[in-house]
Order: sequence, then C-alpha cells, then structure tokens
Amino acid sequence: MTKIDGRKLSHEELEKIRIAAVKRVHAGESPELVIKSIGFHRSCIYDWLSQYKVHGEDGLKAKPITGRPPKLTEEHLKQLILLLEKKPTEFGIEKVLWDRDSFKQIIEQEFHVKISKTGVSRLLAKLGIYSKENYDFSANENLSEKVSILKLEAKKSKEVLYFVTNQRIVLDNESDISVACFCAVTAKGDLRFIVANADKADLINDTFTETLTATVQKPVKLVRLEELEQEILVANRTTSNSDLVNAPLYSASQTSFV
Repeated sequence: MTKIDGRKLSHEELEKIRIAAVKRVHAGESPELVIKSIGFHRSCIYDWLSQYKVHGEDGLKAKPITGRPPKLTEEHLKQLILLLEKKPTEFGIEKVLWDRDSFKQIIEQEFHVKISKTGVSRLLAKLGIYSKENYDFSANENLSEKVSILKLEAKKSKEVLYFVTNQRIVLDNESDISVACFCAVTAKGDLRFIVANADKADLINDTFTETLTATVQKPVKLVRLEELEQEILVANRTTSNSDLVNAPLYSASQTSFV
C-alpha cells in the first residue's frame, strides 16, 4: 500500500486516524497490520501507542504542520486581555505583577505562539498597555526638564522612579471588553502592569501601588504621567514655570507621589 503523507491531511483527519488505529490495537489487532492497513509508516503506530499511554486521547491530537509560525488573531487578543485580569501566579509564573517576560510567557504558554521581544513591544502598544512613544519626553522642553529633575531627586533619595498611568482598554467598537490597565514604567523601560475589570478600577488602583512597592523591594517614587503632563500644560500657559520646577515633593517612607 502507498504510504500516506500526513502533512496533506487536516488536523481533524489525522486525529481520527490516530485514535481509530490505537483503538484497533487495544481491541486485539496487531500493531503492524493496523498501521499497514492505513498506509502509515510502521514506526507511527508505536509512537501513537506511547503517546496514548502517557496522555490518553489528548496525546493523539494532530500537531500543527511545520511552517510559518501562527499569529495571534483578534479573538486571541480578546482572550489575552481576559487572561491578564488574572495574576501571573495562576499560570505558574512566579510574578506578582505582569512584566514583559511574563507577558511573553503567557502568550507562548496559552496560545502556542512564539513571539520575539520586538513582537512583545508591538503587542503591548496595540493593546494600549505600553508604548515607548508615550514616555518620550524629549519633544517638550519643559516636560523634559521636569523629568530630569525628578530623576535626579529620585537618585539622591535612592528611590526607584516610576511613571504611572491608569487607562481603559477597549479592543474595538463591537467588543464588550472594557478593562482598566494600571501601568508603571521606569525611565529605562522596566515595565510592571496589572489589568482589571473596569468596575474594580478604584480598588485595584490602591492594590497596584502597594504591590509595586513590595515587588521592587526599594523605596518607590510614583509620578502619575497624566498629572505631570497637565502640570506642564498649565505651566506653558503662564509666563514662568519656576514655581512648578521648584515645587516640593511629598515623600513617604516607602512610596512618594508627585
């Protein structure tokens, strides 16, 4: 009998063939005769029997054909947002808050899609979680000057400076998914974030601040990006922004806000 090229069969067809072949062997037929009758290489039946013994029928499911890596669909993105509402630890990831590495890990773990560091950055931007351009202060001289002062003061006080945002994520106009994303980013791009149902935004806001401080294990200075930009906008409308630049900062023992 002519050998069958499994690559030309659909995943469903391959799965049915494997399960049927294993059932025939367990019913008493010879493995050699079974595999010969369906036209597959003789080594296949022993591999299927081994997979069935360890994983049951799940071990007989057809694997994707080797080729161009699959990409995330819009439906995958909706599922991803729902997954991010959970804690990384619920997926066996030893992180309290999401970061770039755990974000990459959950995608590869749950959707079986390989994603590069560049792909991670693009996807974070597409979802509205983080975009490097939003933290580029060089275009605004006053904003850049203020940020430089904040960096210097954080360095002197040995605090880790994080820029914090709180924003809604809506995938598209037809989607009923609307969540709040709390994101904290250092000047070097170290990212920590948490996603929560919009109804729980106020509660999660306080939790996020406490968790971030505990995770970093250092005194933290949190600068709310929206408020900082608003201050600069107001300052630009006045004749002088000296009061803004020299304004004192509130500091707590572990966390300080601007």
